[in-house]
Amino acid sequence: MSADTLVVALIVLGAVAFLLRRVLRTRKSGHGGAGCDNCGH
Repeated sequence: MSADTLVVALIVLGAVAFLLRRVLRTRKSGHGGAGCDNCGH
């Protein structure tokens, strides 16, 4: 595997982990939905 492939894989994994954490957090606070990006926290 080349270094470029590793970098791309790390970026993708980081983005997926970030999105999963955000989804779990918004679901826990009890107000999911499209407007949740502008919710302030």
